Amino acid sequence: MKPMIGIFSDSHDNIGGIDKAFAVFRSCGVSEAIHAGDWVDGETIAYCRQLSAGLSLPVYGVIGNNDSPEIACEWPGFQIAMTLERRFGALQVAVAHGHRPTDIRRLLAAGPDILVRGHSHRQLIEASGRTVIINPGSVSHSIPRRRSFIPTVVILDPGTREAQVVQLA
Repeated sequence: MKPMIGIFSDSHDNIGGIDKAFAVFRSCGVSEAIHAGDWVDGETIAYCRQLSAGLSLPVYGVIGNNDSPEIACEWPGFQIAMTLERRFGALQVAVAHGHRPTDIRRLLAAGPDILVRGHSHRQLIEASGRTVIINPGSVSHSIPRRRSFIPTVVILDPGTREAQVVQLA
């Protein structure tokens, strides 16, 4: 199985949703993961870091509008920043939560292969020029809240740049 990139967002302290996301990542052969912000609580970050270390699955993420800037951190295999620009294999990937349009415009102007964003809790995979924009939806809840909501993540094939939304059962 070739290595994939797992993308999740807007966990909002939902440990059950995080567990389901990591289970999908494990079953899909994910070798690195991206979190597009709104972790919310330091305990949630500690929990994700523990899962990340236990699975040897590096996680790179950004700060969302419900997160305190003090959550920024960098440990081996685990990083959270205001925005992120990083290579994943041959892909140049930019990540921002999406609540600050200036971040999105600045990152898009740099011409990344992939731009990951969150905030809306709605899945999106679309091309903008040569950049593929991905919003994985949310592992926690919809906005506005709906009973019919199904949490989702995205699995990205870095070789083909194909992205697939995966529902968390």
